[in-house]
Amino acid sequence: MGRSRTYAVGDRFSMLSIVEFAGVNDRGRKQAVCACDCGARKIVALDKLGYVRSCGCLMIAAQNAPLTHGQTYSREYECWGRMIQRCTNPKNKSWANYGGRGITVCEKWLSFEAFIADMGERPSPQHSIDRKDNSLGYSAENCRWATRSEQGRNTRSTRLNEDRVREIRVRRITGETCKSIALSMGVSHSLIKQVSRGEIWGDVQ
Repeated sequence: MGRSRTYAVGDRFSMLSIVEFAGVNDRGRKQAVCACDCGARKIVALDKLGYVRSCGCLMIAAQNAPLTHGQTYSREYECWGRMIQRCTNPKNKSWANYGGRGITVCEKWLSFEAFIADMGERPSPQHSIDRKDNSLGYSAENCRWATRSEQGRNTRSTRLNEDRVREIRVRRITGETCKSIALSMGVSHSLIKQVSRGEIWGDVQ
């Protein structure tokens, strides 16, 4: 038998993140309270995390798409649903950086079928949707599938180049905190962490 998985607060499963644990259900299964990207919360059995990917908002979003596409449970559909949520739902935790600052989804892409016809399937599990020009909204002309590293180089907060990336790594090796480096470089704390872990700019030696 395989080892049982250990769960922790903050663990993420698609659109859900564990907030706290919630005892056991009537079947004796351990549960957790999860926060959904849309802003809602849902109690989910731990052994269902990963299979349950949202609070139900993805299924609600499906009502706006034709039921003939057959991809309601695909990763492409999940990317589409999250895009719709962060641009249209003020309760979504990412709203401030998207819908709240005027980033919209083109009318055509309110249909999942139109979205997948334009974008096609993801090239790999590491790819997600990325806007070429971050000042513009989501449309066929402005979007591509990109890896996390490629997207990291295209964010509004990125003010890095290869020399600064090397400097970050040296400063981290010497023990300087991510917060200190972020403040001195005028970038986000999370960006320094991503560089340190090689999640972005990973090809720079």
